[in-house]
Amino acid sequence: MLPTINFQNKMKHWFLKWNKFFLKNSMWFNIVIFYSFSYVIVIVGLPGFLLLDEIIGENNSGPDIKGWVGFFAAVIVAPLFETWLCQYLIFRIGKKFKIQNGWILLMSAIWFGVNHLYSPQYIWFGFLLGLVFGYGYYLYKSVPSKAFWFVTGIHLLHNLTSFIIVTFAE
Repeated sequence: MLPTINFQNKMKHWFLKWNKFFLKNSMWFNIVIFYSFSYVIVIVGLPGFLLLDEIIGENNSGPDIKGWVGFFAAVIVAPLFETWLCQYLIFRIGKKFKIQNGWILLMSAIWFGVNHLYSPQYIWFGFLLGLVFGYGYYLYKSVPSKAFWFVTGIHLLHNLTSFIIVTFAE
């Protein structure tokens, strides 16, 4: 058997095990797990972030999320719009064109990253978070409204935490 096929089979087996684990738990439990993992993956992605700093120079500018307008934009509007744009639409289009779920998930993560064009570092973190959000959408995709609100909830909690950190860090 070719190494590529063996790797694909192992990945498929791994995903099926995780799918069973998550789908047997409550959605609220999964929201806590995915929310926590949204920060774990940011920490895991720090070497890529630092590498980008070395290659192109430090450029960590992001959106201005101060005040009530910033709160509304970052914590309410962005999770709704980005879930619709980067998960709902991508998964719907992928299903229409019969694209495999793994490719849809990857396209969703890339699109999520590209939608965070503040700096290459933000694109990198957006891509990593897009993997988490995309997998969350994939888990519940059989009921699109459930998938949408699951991912929107995780995204909202992630952005709320970031908003609080940015607001009180000054």
